[in-house]
Amino acid sequence: MFDHVSALIAPDFSGLISILNYERRLLEQILYRQAQATLLIAAGEHRFVPNAVDEVESIVGELAAAEVVRAAVTEVLAGDPGTEPTIEDLLPLAPAGTAEKLEDLRTAMDDLLSEIDRLREIGHAEAEAQRELVARMMATFDAEGYDSSGSPRRLSA
Repeated sequence: MFDHVSALIAPDFSGLISILNYERRLLEQILYRQAQATLLIAAGEHRFVPNAVDEVESIVGELAAAEVVRAAVTEVLAGDPGTEPTIEDLLPLAPAGTAEKLEDLRTAMDDLLSEIDRLREIGHAEAEAQRELVARMMATFDAEGYDSSGSPRRLSA
């Protein structure tokens, strides 16, 4: 867990790097949970998907709180309250050596967001494929399902 209060009491570039590292770890957790959900869907284990979704929602809540703190810290560091400076905006203001760390974190987070988007698309495609498979399977049986011998009843043509 990240100490949000300390970052707000004395905002500095070191604190900003800590916040960004925390956000990066949260994004990694979201990516991991999305990968789990995608594999569960592909395996047809739909009953466990809500657990993964709940965990992602919890992590997203933590991420939102960290983003509020980051926004407040970046405004102070930029020296312009009311603005929403980006990491890019802060690079020229950062002490020597810090700008590279900020840029590396920004790049890592951009990569994670791209991977999360890619997995989201795969998950949606897997879920749609599973729905279509179930729909095709169900279309082969009538509303009664099975006859008295336990054999599936086929729809008449």
